[in-house]
Amino acid sequence: MTNPAFNLIGLTQLRNDSRFAGIDGSGMTVAVIDTGLDRTHSLLNDNYVTGWDFYYRDDNPNEGVSGHGTHVAGTVGAEDPNIGVAPDVNLIGLKVFPDDASGAPNTVTEAALQWVIANKDRYNIVAVNMSLGSGFYTSASQAAGFIYLDEVRRLEELGVVVVSAAGNYFKNNEYQNVGAPAIFSTLSVGAVWQDGVNRNFQWGSGGIDYTTGADRITSFSQRLVAPNTIFAPGALIRSTVPGNRIEGMGGTSMASPIVAGAVALMQEAAMQFGGRLLSPSEVVQIMRSTADTIFDGDDENDNVANTNVSYPRLNIYKAVQEIQRRFQQTAPSGDPNGTIQGAILGPILDGTVAINPILGSIGIDGTSTNVGNKDVDIIKFEVRSRGTITIQLSSHPTNRADFDSLLRLFNSSGQEIAFNNDVGSNKFSTITATLDPGVYYVGVSGNNNRNYNPNVAASGVAAATGNYSLQFQLSNSDPNGILSGAVPVNLGTDLAPLTFPGILGSDPIENSDQRITIGAADVDIFKLIAPDNGILLIDIDTPYENNFVDSFIRVFDASGNELFRNDDALAFNNNLAYTEFTDSRYPNLVFQDPRDRTYYYGHTTDSFIGLRVERGQTLYIGVSDYRNSAYNPNNLSGRSASGTGGQYELIVQFFNNDQNGSISQALDSSVRPLPSIKAPGVIGGDSNFTTGEFIEVGDRDVDFIKINSPTAGILEIDIDSYSDSTITDKVDTVVFIFNKNGRLLAVNDDETESSLDSLLRYQIAANTDYFVAIAGYGNDSFDPFQLGSGSSGDTGEYKYTSRLLPLSQTNILSNNTSTSGNVKNISIGSTIFENIGYDDGFFVGANDIDIYRFTPTISGQVTIQTRANEIYSADTFLRVFNSNGTEIAFNNDENTFTRGSAVQINVTAGTQYLIGVNGASSQARNYNPLTGAGAANGSQGDYSLSIVGSTGTWEIEGTGDFNRDGNIDILWHNSSTNQNGAWLMNSGGANIGWQPMAGNPAGWEINGTGDFNRDGHIDILWHNSSTNQNGAWLMNSGGANIGWQPMAGNPAGWEINGTGDFNRDGHIDILWHNSSTNQNGAWLMNSGGANIGWQGMAGNPAGWEINGTGDFNRDGHIDILWHNSSTNQNGAWLMNSGGANIGWQGMAGNPAGWDIYGTGDFNQDGNIDILWHNSSANQNGAWLMNSGGANIGWQGMSPNP
Repeated sequence: MTNPAFNLIGLTQLRNDSRFAGIDGSGMTVAVIDTGLDRTHSLLNDNYVTGWDFYYRDDNPNEGVSGHGTHVAGTVGAEDPNIGVAPDVNLIGLKVFPDDASGAPNTVTEAALQWVIANKDRYNIVAVNMSLGSGFYTSASQAAGFIYLDEVRRLEELGVVVVSAAGNYFKNNEYQNVGAPAIFSTLSVGAVWQDGVNRNFQWGSGGIDYTTGADRITSFSQRLVAPNTIFAPGALIRSTVPGNRIEGMGGTSMASPIVAGAVALMQEAAMQFGGRLLSPSEVVQIMRSTADTIFDGDDENDNVANTNVSYPRLNIYKAVQEIQRRFQQTAPSGDPNGTIQGAILGPILDGTVAINPILGSIGIDGTSTNVGNKDVDIIKFEVRSRGTITIQLSSHPTNRADFDSLLRLFNSSGQEIAFNNDVGSNKFSTITATLDPGVYYVGVSGNNNRNYNPNVAASGVAAATGNYSLQFQLSNSDPNGILSGAVPVNLGTDLAPLTFPGILGSDPIENSDQRITIGAADVDIFKLIAPDNGILLIDIDTPYENNFVDSFIRVFDASGNELFRNDDALAFNNNLAYTEFTDSRYPNLVFQDPRDRTYYYGHTTDSFIGLRVERGQTLYIGVSDYRNSAYNPNNLSGRSASGTGGQYELIVQFFNNDQNGSISQALDSSVRPLPSIKAPGVIGGDSNFTTGEFIEVGDRDVDFIKINSPTAGILEIDIDSYSDSTITDKVDTVVFIFNKNGRLLAVNDDETESSLDSLLRYQIAANTDYFVAIAGYGNDSFDPFQLGSGSSGDTGEYKYTSRLLPLSQTNILSNNTSTSGNVKNISIGSTIFENIGYDDGFFVGANDIDIYRFTPTISGQVTIQTRANEIYSADTFLRVFNSNGTEIAFNNDENTFTRGSAVQINVTAGTQYLIGVNGASSQARNYNPLTGAGAANGSQGDYSLSIVGSTGTWEIEGTGDFNRDGNIDILWHNSSTNQNGAWLMNSGGANIGWQPMAGNPAGWEINGTGDFNRDGHIDILWHNSSTNQNGAWLMNSGGANIGWQPMAGNPAGWEINGTGDFNRDGHIDILWHNSSTNQNGAWLMNSGGANIGWQGMAGNPAGWEINGTGDFNRDGHIDILWHNSSTNQNGAWLMNSGGANIGWQGMAGNPAGWDIYGTGDFNQDGNIDILWHNSSANQNGAWLMNSGGANIGWQGMSPNP
């Protein structure tokens, strides 16, 4: 089986090239930050190494209902090579979404990224995949201040490639843009179609792909010409989902993990050919420079405005070849990491972090490349703050092979600074040197290899070989006392502001229990990035009886220029009201309450600074003893030890201009009355609660409103902007409801498919605080307790209306029963986009049922289908009833690779039917559509519902056991609607089910059936007469095309006339006829689609035409069925495995008006039967044959739809 996405990106070619055998991600790890990861899935459990749930804060990253994260993880590294890009990669699952996948707060995602930073070396994490985000950014500068931008940059410094999805909302935002974090990630991934199988594919965002084709940009994909842009297949990608299943999904979320998996392959190739990992910048440069070029607007057939520019699409085969070429160019004689140009990426040293050792081998590069006894390993490292560095070799901890070593230290130009052979009697080497900030290189070799040139590979002499551990340590008198060693900190929330307990006198070492003793000259400097425009409050408290510092605060810009300083001051809040107080009765103490003196929080020697900051501004906060206030933040000069040092607490709070942008602020305001009618609001600015002055807030503005009702009911929040003709500056809004703890209860983006205004209804309890938040579209990942924590969203004016509806209106607002007030009508040819969990903005929850009325205007067969192939789609369960509530048909999954459902029924014009859609579960079929009784909790999410009528005529195209139940089924095609599917038959000739299949790709026609790849499933043979291409859809038993097997085109003058295993080697062969030369023969095929031989056969007898194939005499050989239309005779050539006709089996002629349409053992008696159709009477049936060619019975079948 082949994967069309893998064919497109060159992965199939890579795997088939013996030079790159074994490159499968082994030894590399990818962290998937997403909705979770089902670590029990049989295709993931061996590759899963660890995980964490950052939303619920436990070690179980298993996801809830969406399946999104498990699907993403499977694309990165499922063990099945037809699913996983890197099938031997290690996988880490980091969950940042709630179980309902309603949104990942940026603060939670930030925590996951910080975990990756801390654990990068432990697990050898080479890539992070984030198939999440929102917004519409055209440049990275617009994301300045994004709260985890600094974590992404830190990961890149550490060598980790951060891969993010570009976004799925190009429709209605049809200009070049991508979301965040994609805009500032190492790689931003857009989506193309993997093949041309699908037609008229409608997405929930409004995009429609009328036809599809390989490398066409999907209508949903956001796109931007940018230095980090890459495209990859994103529709429809089959991968793992919870429940040990495989499903197809579409989205840039599906394209991103293809690239993340490719990064793992590139890094393994780099280790194999270069003995080192690539830097993130090298990965980007190689991936983009070797990419195939696609053009947006050349062949796309969709309903969006194409950008008409070119973009790069991943070609992993070319990328790996380029990696091999570069390392061979660097070192034609081998040992590329023995040069400065090919140096191994080592640590960044500032003295604040304990560095994990680098493990290596002299004689072998990477995992297995034999370099020999001239091998040199050169490691690049960076010194951020001046100090004494110790570089020490020792024994490898797990694979000891000691040797007589040599260490050499070079500057950035390759000039030797120091060297060491042995330390005492120890054959391992150690170098100690005082270094200024800069880039350096250390070379490891055998002792005799003393004079190699670090700029020329293999320039040394033979020396000892073995394994080693290389340890770096930087010591200086105050590691975090200069800007280059500053401690990065992140602003907390209103509930938990940034609080850092410190000691002036010693510094901690990250990843270590030890502290560095410094003394009173100690300075602690912290690095902080402002998330938005606003006010930063920096407070030093000393709630200690003894050993507290007399503090001094200084604030610097990124260059070390002092912006503010303070010695002793009392703290105030963002409204300039004091929050600290003194009392003459308690000299030197500071209290946080004007009257309560139970506890003190500091001393009058504490410091405080309040300052205005700008979004994205980098600030350094310096804390010192007040007698040490003249220090230089860029070096260790100007330090004074005349003070005492001591303990302190640093507390930092941020307030942007948003006056009502958090739950905490809403708590401090009065409850908004119910009802409120057309109250004006602005996203982008607020009015000062005290002065009434309008304050500019910006595109991260959120308006929080506190609601509390004395009675229970249904809270309705109606936001009008586009629907209000009096508003000129319109805003696309999103409305949220939180509880007092910040848990998201409900959310709504658009009231209807055609409206950008929001409407949300939620059942509330009496005398309970709820918090409504209104934000601009794009700003949906904010933390409700942290100002400025969201993304850039839409801005403009709106009007807010709220009211409390009685609980008695529940049935009126929902569509859970046939008598509910919100039941929609659906007709043939229409498509409705809906959500299980919400009824037009009314939150129902997991037991939601959507009932529809359907009254056809014509009689005939219809297909009713739900589609659930998008990210965060529901797993639907579909039922059809008559108007009395009696079930007519039901379906859970249309096939085993989709969460969508489909049924095919015959309907009568003018008769009303009921259609029910709910979330899949073991009890999904139990509800009563008239009363709603029996509704069960199930899957939640989006879906689309459509009805297609049987316009046009269905024709039989072939036969085979498509669902593997042992019965021969009938393959159908409707040329008018381009639909395909199979009647699932029983042995009595009854059609007991319908198996829908994808329509014909443009230009292709069905030419036969057979198990071409020998997986036990019947596949479909295709021919394209325009391009003379042949190939087979590789099918599963659920009717899904799970792969493509290309085949050679038709030889000139030859046409396909049937299929069968003519030479009895277990492979399905292809029967050919040349009408010009009257020749017949068979391509003898293998299971990979290759023609490996030719079996010549006799030509057609005069007047006879081939009508089918099958083993008519049950001797194990495939025979050929013939018909003579002039004489109305039928019969079979009885063949041997060499292609010779060794006998004739005469059969009765065609009944009047009937034509042969196929063959198969329809009654399961072991004999091949003949399928007939009468086009005049529209009748079908089968002659039940014996092995002697006699028709011994008739099996009637349903007429053609």
